[in-house]
Amino acid sequence: SREVTERVEPVYRQVQAAQVAAKGPDPTPVAVPGTPHVVILVLESLRREALSADRTPRIASWAKQGLSLERHYSVSNITHFGLYALLYGRQPVFYDRDLDAAVKPQLTATLSAAGYRTTFLNSTAFVGWRRMEDMLNERSFDEVLVPDNEDWRETKGWPTKDRWLFE
Repeated sequence: SREVTERVEPVYRQVQAAQVAAKGPDPTPVAVPGTPHVVILVLESLRREALSADRTPRIASWAKQGLSLERHYSVSNITHFGLYALLYGRQPVFYDRDLDAAVKPQLTATLSAAGYRTTFLNSTAFVGWRRMEDMLNERSFDEVLVPDNEDWRETKGWPTKDRWLFE
């Protein structure tokens, strides 16, 4: 409604101005007692029911030992914008600006400042797909493990690529 828009608009403009002014990740280190292991699994186009304890017992076991969140929201329904928001903590409107400036993602910068080593592991390289190679690279992560010489458009090899990933 118009009333809601009028109330939300000034807040939105403040948030937008703050993000426009942001040049790179906040370099402030974060104290992490005991440096627990951090594993972020990103599974695209997968229903929550597919990760039940009977289907994925190892993941279910890990979840019991750590923090498992029940409500998830995505800033986008497009892969590259969703990953960008997850890694950078920013709205996708700044995607090209940050990639053009080779800005390091906030998540990996924060983890590195806290003493973590970061690894991006995937069954495809995404080279040529919406500039994802500009954020999923050795500037953003300490290590990148993806198959060599592969084409993300080749769908026939996905089972083989997934087996490679899990090996």
